[in-house]
Amino acid sequence: MITRSVLIVEDEQNFIQTLEYALRNSPEHRYDMRHAQSAEEGLEIIGNGARFDVILLDYYLPGRNGGDFLKTIREAGDETPVICISVSQDYKIVQELMQSGADNYVAKEELNNSLALEKTISAVIEKRRYEKRIAELEIGSHRMDAIITIVRTVQHELNNPMAISQLALSRLADPGKLSQEEYRRAFDQVQEGIDRMAAILRLLPEFREELFNEKLQGLKIYSLPTKSPSP
Repeated sequence: MITRSVLIVEDEQNFIQTLEYALRNSPEHRYDMRHAQSAEEGLEIIGNGARFDVILLDYYLPGRNGGDFLKTIREAGDETPVICISVSQDYKIVQELMQSGADNYVAKEELNNSLALEKTISAVIEKRRYEKRIAELEIGSHRMDAIITIVRTVQHELNNPMAISQLALSRLADPGKLSQEEYRRAFDQVQEGIDRMAAILRLLPEFREELFNEKLQGLKIYSLPTKSPSP
Protein backbone atom coordinates (compact mmCIF):
# COMPACT_ATOMS: atom_id res chain seq x y z
CA MET A 1 0.00 0.00 0.00
CA ILE A 2 1.40 3.39 -1.04
CA THR A 3 1.91 5.96 1.71
CA ARG A 4 1.01 9.60 1.08
CA SER A 5 2.13 12.44 3.33
CA VAL A 6 -0.44 15.15 4.06
CA LEU A 7 -0.24 18.48 5.83
CA ILE A 8 -3.61 19.72 7.14
CA VAL A 9 -3.64 23.47 7.82
CA GLU A 10 -6.92 23.93 9.67
CA ASP A 11 -7.88 25.56 12.98
CA GLU A 12 -11.14 23.67 13.67
CA GLN A 13 -10.20 20.59 15.65
CA ASN A 14 -13.44 18.78 14.85
CA PHE A 15 -12.87 19.14 11.12
CA ILE A 16 -9.25 18.03 11.49
CA GLN A 17 -10.50 14.87 13.15
CA THR A 18 -13.05 14.38 10.35
CA LEU A 19 -10.33 14.59 7.71
CA GLU A 20 -7.96 12.34 9.63
CA TYR A 21 -10.68 9.74 10.18
CA ALA A 22 -11.59 9.74 6.48
CA LEU A 23 -7.98 9.30 5.40
CA ARG A 24 -7.18 6.61 7.95
CA ASN A 25 -10.03 4.54 6.53
CA SER A 26 -8.82 4.80 2.93
CA PRO A 27 -8.85 1.36 1.27
CA GLU A 28 -6.17 2.30 -1.26
CA HIS A 29 -3.54 4.39 0.52
CA ARG A 30 -1.86 4.83 3.85
CA TYR A 31 -1.72 8.49 4.95
CA ASP A 32 1.01 10.02 7.10
CA MET A 33 -0.64 13.16 8.46
CA ARG A 34 0.51 16.28 10.24
CA HIS A 35 -1.60 19.29 11.04
CA ALA A 36 -1.12 22.97 11.80
CA GLN A 37 -3.74 25.25 13.31
CA SER A 38 -2.47 28.46 11.70
CA ALA A 39 -0.68 29.63 8.59
CA GLU A 40 2.35 30.53 10.68
CA GLU A 41 2.56 27.03 12.16
CA GLY A 42 2.20 25.47 8.72
CA LEU A 43 4.93 27.68 7.28
CA GLU A 44 7.20 26.76 10.19
CA ILE A 45 6.69 23.05 9.52
CA ILE A 46 7.56 23.50 5.85
CA GLY A 47 10.41 25.87 6.68
CA ASN A 48 11.96 23.16 8.85
CA GLY A 49 12.28 20.92 5.81
CA ALA A 50 9.13 18.80 5.95
CA ARG A 51 7.83 17.76 2.53
CA PHE A 52 4.34 16.55 1.66
CA ASP A 53 2.52 14.93 -1.24
CA VAL A 54 -0.45 17.26 -0.72
CA ILE A 55 -1.57 20.12 1.53
CA LEU A 56 -5.18 20.52 2.71
CA LEU A 57 -5.58 24.23 3.41
CA ASP A 58 -8.42 26.10 5.09
CA TYR A 59 -8.89 29.69 3.94
CA TYR A 60 -10.14 31.17 7.21
CA LEU A 61 -7.34 30.83 9.73
CA PRO A 62 -6.35 32.85 12.79
CA GLY A 63 -3.82 35.54 11.85
CA ARG A 64 -2.74 35.11 8.24
CA ASN A 65 -5.35 33.47 6.02
CA GLY A 66 -4.93 30.56 3.66
CA GLY A 67 -4.30 32.88 0.73
CA ASP A 68 -1.27 34.37 2.47
CA PHE A 69 0.04 30.89 3.27
CA LEU A 70 -0.36 29.81 -0.34
CA LYS A 71 1.36 32.89 -1.78
CA THR A 72 4.26 32.49 0.64
CA ILE A 73 5.03 28.88 -0.25
CA ARG A 74 4.62 29.48 -3.99
CA GLU A 75 6.95 32.49 -3.89
CA ALA A 76 9.47 30.26 -2.10
CA GLY A 77 9.28 27.78 -4.99
CA ASP A 78 7.27 25.10 -3.17
CA GLU A 79 5.11 23.32 -5.78
CA THR A 80 3.36 20.89 -3.44
CA PRO A 81 -0.25 20.31 -4.63
CA VAL A 82 -2.64 22.38 -2.49
CA ILE A 83 -6.36 21.71 -2.02
CA CYS A 84 -8.10 24.69 -0.47
CA ILE A 85 -11.06 23.90 1.78
CA SER A 86 -13.56 26.41 3.17
CA VAL A 87 -17.19 26.91 4.11
CA SER A 88 -17.20 29.98 1.85
CA GLN A 89 -18.25 29.83 -1.78
CA ASP A 90 -17.25 33.46 -2.39
CA TYR A 91 -16.13 33.69 -6.02
CA LYS A 92 -13.50 36.33 -5.22
CA ILE A 93 -11.88 34.06 -2.62
CA VAL A 94 -11.91 31.09 -5.00
CA GLN A 95 -10.40 33.24 -7.76
CA GLU A 96 -7.72 34.61 -5.41
CA LEU A 97 -6.68 31.12 -4.32
CA MET A 98 -6.59 29.66 -7.81
CA GLN A 99 -4.55 32.61 -9.09
CA SER A 100 -2.17 32.19 -6.15
CA GLY A 101 -1.43 28.60 -7.15
CA ALA A 102 -4.11 26.40 -5.58
CA ASP A 103 -4.69 23.11 -7.39
CA ASN A 104 -8.31 22.75 -6.33
CA TYR A 105 -10.96 24.38 -4.18
CA VAL A 106 -13.72 22.44 -2.45
CA ALA A 107 -16.37 23.30 0.12
CA LYS A 108 -16.15 21.53 3.47
CA GLU A 109 -19.59 19.96 3.02
CA GLU A 110 -18.34 18.26 -0.15
CA LEU A 111 -15.86 16.22 1.89
CA ASN A 112 -18.34 14.46 4.16
CA ASN A 113 -17.17 11.05 2.98
CA SER A 114 -13.75 9.52 2.53
CA LEU A 115 -14.36 8.66 -1.13
CA ALA A 116 -14.77 12.32 -2.15
CA LEU A 117 -11.67 13.34 -0.22
CA GLU A 118 -9.63 10.47 -1.65
CA LYS A 119 -10.68 11.28 -5.22
CA THR A 120 -9.85 14.96 -4.77
CA ILE A 121 -6.37 14.19 -3.44
CA SER A 122 -5.68 11.61 -6.15
CA ALA A 123 -6.84 14.04 -8.85
CA VAL A 124 -4.46 16.86 -7.88
CA ILE A 125 -1.50 14.49 -7.43
CA GLU A 126 -2.09 12.86 -10.82
CA LYS A 127 -2.57 16.27 -12.43
CA ARG A 128 0.83 17.39 -11.12
CA ARG A 129 2.50 14.20 -12.35
CA TYR A 130 0.96 14.70 -15.78
CA GLU A 131 2.05 18.35 -15.93
CA LYS A 132 5.58 17.38 -14.86
CA ARG A 133 5.78 14.72 -17.57
CA ILE A 134 4.54 17.16 -20.22
CA ALA A 135 7.13 19.72 -19.07
CA GLU A 136 9.90 17.08 -19.26
CA LEU A 137 8.86 16.17 -22.81
CA GLU A 138 8.81 19.84 -23.84
CA ILE A 139 12.26 20.40 -22.33
CA GLY A 140 13.55 17.33 -24.14
CA SER A 141 12.15 18.64 -27.41
CA HIS A 142 13.70 22.08 -26.87
CA ARG A 143 17.05 20.55 -26.00
CA MET A 144 16.98 18.36 -29.11
CA ASP A 145 16.23 21.44 -31.21
CA ALA A 146 19.13 23.22 -29.51
CA ILE A 147 21.51 20.34 -30.19
CA ILE A 148 20.49 20.27 -33.86
CA THR A 149 21.08 24.03 -34.06
CA ILE A 150 24.52 23.61 -32.52
CA VAL A 151 25.44 20.81 -34.93
CA ARG A 152 24.38 22.95 -37.86
CA THR A 153 26.30 25.92 -36.48
CA VAL A 154 29.47 23.85 -36.09
CA GLN A 155 28.98 22.40 -39.56
CA HIS A 156 28.70 25.91 -41.01
CA GLU A 157 31.71 27.15 -39.05
CA LEU A 158 33.82 24.23 -40.30
CA ASN A 159 32.62 24.37 -43.90
CA ASN A 160 33.97 27.86 -44.53
CA PRO A 161 37.65 27.29 -43.57
CA MET A 162 37.50 23.78 -45.07
CA ALA A 163 36.34 25.14 -48.45
CA ILE A 164 39.04 27.81 -48.44
CA SER A 165 41.71 25.24 -47.52
CA GLN A 166 40.57 22.83 -50.22
CA LEU A 167 40.69 25.59 -52.84
CA ALA A 168 44.17 26.61 -51.71
CA LEU A 169 45.34 22.97 -51.75
CA SER A 170 44.07 22.55 -55.31
CA ARG A 171 46.26 25.48 -56.32
CA LEU A 172 49.24 24.03 -54.44
CA ALA A 173 48.79 20.74 -56.31
CA ASP A 174 50.37 22.42 -59.33
CA PRO A 175 52.97 24.77 -57.80
CA GLY A 176 54.69 25.33 -61.14
CA LYS A 177 51.91 27.69 -62.20
CA LEU A 178 52.27 29.85 -59.06
CA SER A 179 54.58 32.70 -58.35
CA GLN A 180 56.43 32.62 -55.05
CA GLU A 181 54.00 35.17 -53.63
CA GLU A 182 50.95 33.18 -54.83
CA TYR A 183 52.43 30.00 -53.40
CA ARG A 184 52.99 31.65 -50.02
CA ARG A 185 49.44 33.08 -50.03
CA ALA A 186 47.92 29.68 -50.82
CA PHE A 187 50.02 28.04 -48.12
CA ASP A 188 48.91 30.69 -45.59
CA GLN A 189 45.27 30.11 -46.52
CA VAL A 190 45.64 26.41 -45.82
CA GLN A 191 47.29 27.13 -42.48
CA GLU A 192 44.63 29.69 -41.52
CA GLY A 193 41.90 27.20 -42.40
CA ILE A 194 43.49 24.49 -40.25
CA ASP A 195 43.93 26.92 -37.35
CA ARG A 196 40.30 28.05 -37.60
CA MET A 197 38.97 24.48 -37.64
CA ALA A 198 41.21 23.54 -34.72
CA ALA A 199 39.89 26.51 -32.72
CA ILE A 200 36.30 25.43 -33.36
CA LEU A 201 37.04 21.83 -32.37
CA ARG A 202 38.62 23.00 -29.12
CA LEU A 203 35.26 24.54 -28.20
CA LEU A 204 33.36 21.25 -28.50
CA PRO A 205 34.11 20.00 -24.95
CA GLU A 206 32.69 23.29 -23.62
CA PHE A 207 29.13 22.54 -24.75
CA ARG A 208 28.29 22.06 -21.08
CA GLU A 209 28.18 25.86 -20.75
CA GLU A 210 24.51 26.90 -20.57
CA LEU A 211 23.06 30.26 -21.53
CA PHE A 212 19.72 31.86 -20.64
CA ASN A 213 17.24 32.05 -23.51
CA GLU A 214 14.15 34.23 -22.99
CA LYS A 215 12.45 32.88 -26.12
CA LEU A 216 12.20 29.50 -24.40
CA GLN A 217 10.59 31.08 -21.32
CA GLY A 218 13.56 30.66 -19.04
CA LEU A 219 14.70 27.27 -20.28
CA LYS A 220 18.46 26.85 -20.36
CA ILE A 221 19.90 25.20 -23.46
CA TYR A 222 23.33 24.06 -24.51
CA SER A 223 25.04 26.77 -26.51
CA LEU A 224 28.31 27.08 -28.40
CA PRO A 225 30.73 29.05 -26.18
CA THR A 226 32.04 32.35 -27.47
CA LYS A 227 35.48 32.00 -25.87
CA SER A 228 38.13 29.37 -26.23
CA PRO A 229 38.71 27.18 -23.14
CA SER A 230 41.66 27.97 -20.95
CA PRO A 231 44.73 25.88 -21.78
